[in-house]
Amino acid sequence: DEVDAVLTEAIKETGSLDIVVNNAGIVTLGSFLETTQEEINNLINTNLMGANNGCQAAIKHMIELGISGKIVNTSSFAGRHAMKEGFAHYGMTKAGVIYLTQAAAYAGADNNINVNAVCPGIIRSDMWESILDSYVDEGLDREDLWKDSLKHFIPLARGDQKAEDIAYTVAFLCSEYADHITGQSINVDGGAAMN
Repeated sequence: DEVDAVLTEAIKETGSLDIVVNNAGIVTLGSFLETTQEEINNLINTNLMGANNGCQAAIKHMIELGISGKIVNTSSFAGRHAMKEGFAHYGMTKAGVIYLTQAAAYAGADNNINVNAVCPGIIRSDMWESILDSYVDEGLDREDLWKDSLKHFIPLARGDQKAEDIAYTVAFLCSEYADHITGQSINVDGGAAMN
């Protein structure tokens, strides 16, 4: 209902609904065996159901308005392959976003609605700051941890990835240049997931 209300307000203010980007996400680090059901539910509700609710509401409004719109979901390179430890349930929800993107692409296809996803790598966002915080609590140096994470996960040695790297891909997917791209999940991760 909240998502639908936001989109309804956007339509009221602009008269249209051309682009929707579903970008909410949280992370919970922890052992696969010790992550609680409450933590898992929070991840699913935010990362997967948040994107689902955005897709459902956007597609319904776009069909009603007769708009050939664009929807972009944010997944993650962690949704492409399992990691040894720490990100199991986060990755599970982001893998779900990839499947959701394909299912939503089918739902919108007859009405020329494109649905795609981006899979970012490691960006020094608030989410990554909280990850670093959790390890600093164990007595490790924050900047060394950041550099080690980049080296461990990202093959391309261009340094830190920026939010703009993701934004450029989202802008492309929302442009006319991507009119024939739907149901795809594009890695923008410096080679962390090569598939």
